[in-house]
Amino acid sequence: QRALNLVRERIGAREAELFQAGVVDPEWDVTDDFRELAIELKGSVPDEVFRQIGNALIVPETFSLNKVLEEYYATLAQSAAKVSLEPNLTDAATRTNVSFKKER
Repeated sequence: QRALNLVRERIGAREAELFQAGVVDPEWDVTDDFRELAIELKGSVPDEVFRQIGNALIVPETFSLNKVLEEYYATLAQSAAKVSLEPNLTDAATRTNVSFKKER
């Protein structure tokens, strides 16, 4: 995402779309713009961002089990925040009548 934002800001919106789609051809003149931007940013951005911009190719984010579980728990937390944990006692569906018979 950071690489995409940098391309959008420094090179242009159209180039950012091509970059995101992964269709920047090495023969295009804009490829030089990507390489120049990478050289300009070297040392000030993470190596992965530098490589993606220099190669004019976004590498998809890999998902580890830990990342999947983090996103799952975040989704659960958001869902739990939306659902009231207090029962609605005026709702007939949530009330239960229990009667006990005295056995002799």
